[in-house]
Formats: sequence, structure tokens, C-alpha cells
Amino acid sequence: MKLAWRICSLLVSLALGGYFLWFCLQHLDLNTLIATPNKTSVLGALLAASLCYTAIYPLTGLAWRQLLLRQGQNWSPTQLTVFIGITQLAKYVPGNIAQHICRAAYSFKHGMLMRPYATTIVQETLLAAAASVLIGILFLAPATWHSTVGHYRPVLLTALALSCIGILIFCINVPPSSARKNGPISKFLYMTGGLPGPSTTLKALAAYSCNYLIIGIGIWLLALALSLSSVSYGTATSAFAIAWILGFLAPGAPAGLGAREGVMLLVLTGNGSDEKILQLVMLSRASTMLGDLIVFSASVLLSNHINRKKQMLT
Repeated sequence: MKLAWRICSLLVSLALGGYFLWFCLQHLDLNTLIATPNKTSVLGALLAASLCYTAIYPLTGLAWRQLLLRQGQNWSPTQLTVFIGITQLAKYVPGNIAQHICRAAYSFKHGMLMRPYATTIVQETLLAAAASVLIGILFLAPATWHSTVGHYRPVLLTALALSCIGILIFCINVPPSSARKNGPISKFLYMTGGLPGPSTTLKALAAYSCNYLIIGIGIWLLALALSLSSVSYGTATSAFAIAWILGFLAPGAPAGLGAREGVMLLVLTGNGSDEKILQLVMLSRASTMLGDLIVFSASVLLSNHINRKKQMLT
């Protein structure tokens, strides 16, 4: 049974990888990326940006642990990080649906209950989206706010207001087992696992916010390597954070491919030549892809190591 599972997983991974390569060839101008100056500093910055990106996995695992603890489920952050990392490549299928299916299947296979899983995934998605809006708008440079994205100010302010309202609602202390009978709202909260409360919400929100802050460091290093000194750390962080939420919501694009790059170009326009800005955006995508591969490989190795230890103990 285990052999069949591994063969099936390998075939699915190969199919997903092939599809994503085809999508890249159809939608990306690879000549522009190849034309990037072949300097050691650029390659070093690309590796540094990839390593920065890998840091979001353990942070997300820590946040997921906090949300699960609220549901009465005590899971190791290392194991949760492996769950996320080993299924992350599935996000390169349009709509991000395959990622959630694979993550759910892998989590259930290792004993996680369906209700806590579903509750925490919904909470994770909403809090990660709120964090992207908060960081994206708070770090948006004044010059950018009044120029390239000025026409979208009502949309951004609406998103900011909804994010703040959502965070405040999540901060209401409603344990999963506290509401059962008193009205439809109480029954709904009981069925959906209650509300995280202030401590859990703020801890998870801080972790998701740190994700964008760390990724911003990598993009800023890439900008410096490309001699784009006008791209500050704040601008680089804001560009990715705003692009992430729009790329996540974009239908039909694996991992937000195309949609995310378009938004980053919009935010970064005016901070250098069009050619270098495009190179920065494409290198940013390359760094996230490399980071995903690094984490996937590490997660597979760590998972095998954990399984071997369990077999030795039994």
C-alpha cells in the first residue's frame, strides 16, 4: 500500500511539474530572464532570496500549530511544516485547489481530524490574506501610492478596512465548545470551530506578517544586485505583499503566475528602467520557485527520517 502511495505521489508530482513547465514556456518571456547580467552578486542574491522564502514554511507551521491548539489539537510545528512543504508544489495547478486537496489528504493520512483541519485552513487563509493587505498597504511608498496605484486607492482602502474588521472579529474569544444552542449564530460558530480569540489571532497574524517581511528582504537584495537602488526595502515588501493576495485570488493561474508579476510591475514601475524592473520581477518568481523546490526536497527527506525513526521504535 505504501509503495502504491509513493508511486502515485511521484506520478502526480511529475505531471504537475510538466504542466507548470509548459505554462512557463507559454506565458513567460524567458529571453528577458536569460539576459539578466551574469554576475556573482545576482546569483548570490537569487540564492539569498530563495532562502528567505524558505523561512516562511516553518513560520506558517508555527502559526498553524497555534490555530490547531485552539481546536484542542497538539501537533509538532516540525511535522506541520513537513505537511505544508511536501504538498506545496501542488499550488502550481490553477486555482490553488490541488494544493489544499493534497495538503488535506496528507494531513488526514497522518491522523489529523477533518473538522480541526477545515477550521484552521479557513482561518489561516483569512489571516494570511489580512496580513498581506496590512503589510502591503503600510509599506507602500508615498510616491507609489500617489502615482502607479493611485487609481486603485478605493479598492486598497476597502481591503484594508475589511482586513481590520476581520481581525477584530477573530479576536473575539469564542472557544469551539462554548456555543451550541443559543441561536443560529452560536450554532454556526460551534459548527465552524468558534473564533480564535486575541492571543491565537495575534500570534498567527504576526507569523504571517513576518512571512512577507522576510520575503521582502530577498526581493530587496535582488534589487540591489541589479543596481536598482531606488527600490527600497519597503517598496519591495509592499510589491510582493499586494501581489500575493491578488495572485492568490486570480483564477486559472498556477501559484498566481502572471497575475502576481503584473501587480508587482505596477507597484515597482518608475523605480528604474523597464528592463531591469522586469528582470527583478522575474527573478523574484524564480526565487520562490527555487525556494519551493528546496523546501519540498527537505520535507521529503525529513518525512522519510521521521518514518524510519517510528519504524525503529515499533
